[in-house]
Amino acid sequence: CREGFALIVTMTRWMLRHPKMIVLSFCLVTAFFAFEMKNLAVDPSVDIFVPDDHPEVVFFKEMRDVFGLFNYFIVGVVDEREKGVYRADTLQLVKDLSLAFAEIPGVTKVLSLYEFPYIEGDEEGMTVRPLYTEVSSDPAWLSGLEGKVRQWPMLLGNLVSRDGKATALLVRYTRDSTPELRRGVYHQAMDTIRTARTPHQEVFVAGMSAIETCISDSIIRDLQRLLPGVYAVVILCLWLSFRRRLGVVLPLLTVIISTLWTMGLMALLRVPLNTLTSSLPILLTAVGTAYTIHILFYFLHRVAQTADREEALVQAVSQVGSAVAMAGLTTVGGFAALVVTDFVPIRQLGLFAAFGTWVALITSVTLIPAILKLSMNWIRLP
Repeated sequence: CREGFALIVTMTRWMLRHPKMIVLSFCLVTAFFAFEMKNLAVDPSVDIFVPDDHPEVVFFKEMRDVFGLFNYFIVGVVDEREKGVYRADTLQLVKDLSLAFAEIPGVTKVLSLYEFPYIEGDEEGMTVRPLYTEVSSDPAWLSGLEGKVRQWPMLLGNLVSRDGKATALLVRYTRDSTPELRRGVYHQAMDTIRTARTPHQEVFVAGMSAIETCISDSIIRDLQRLLPGVYAVVILCLWLSFRRRLGVVLPLLTVIISTLWTMGLMALLRVPLNTLTSSLPILLTAVGTAYTIHILFYFLHRVAQTADREEALVQAVSQVGSAVAMAGLTTVGGFAALVVTDFVPIRQLGLFAAFGTWVALITSVTLIPAILKLSMNWIRLP
């Protein structure tokens, strides 16, 4: 036990003799991971919760490849008034939306009642002509259009509801579209819907692409809203506890480094954020501050009792550092135990939370003492 403690003291004194090297090393690694964060993506898909070799996932991916579940979204127009969608203003809205959607970059086709290829029989066999191109308010024309729709089972119950109160627009884009393209198309379509919406019709958007885009936007929005709030609460608690800038900056620096390294490693390994791993910055902020707080508190306590600040720092790291290391490694092990689960997002959460906690621990027992050593001559201590 004495030999182990003497070894810890020796290692601590060695670190304090090379504080600039430690700070420079952390700066370089942090800059590297911060640079990699530009490649961090968001994966809002729900099928990632199940292993790739699960039979249901395999079947789902086969159907997606065959039918292109992710290369379109559906826009629904609902009119609860009498005659429903067979009204001039509603049909004009369908036309306006169809033309506007077709102008969005990346959209390859818009399928709706407007210019729908309607097949009619004639003396020569059949004729294909658009269902309608111009809208008329003539009741006879509107009734004739309704009659055509009701005579064709492919339209009734598919593109138009059987009660005539709703119709759909199918907005397609390339099958090999990227998430960025799908997100851009969705947002431009929503902007179009907002400007074209009228008081008599309701417009809805559905489809896997729309759902995933909404989840992706929610993940980013939650991070932008929650992370500053969590940091504000942490800063307030640290200030109330230490009543000095040193007690706020150093624990906050620990969690920032831990978060940057973790997010950077995810980007480096091409592991996107999902609905679970998006909570990592908040989780690491809550877990990572504790280790620096313990070392800093004991250091300030020792400084108040002795005039030798460097010796107080050695005692803080050597005496409290071992306990902090054991607590940190226990937390790392707890998070790492999640690797045994079959749920991929939970496994990823456990692995990267363990890595982030380890970074926070290493930062607390190496970088923080090095910064304290370099700043002893100009920071205000008790």
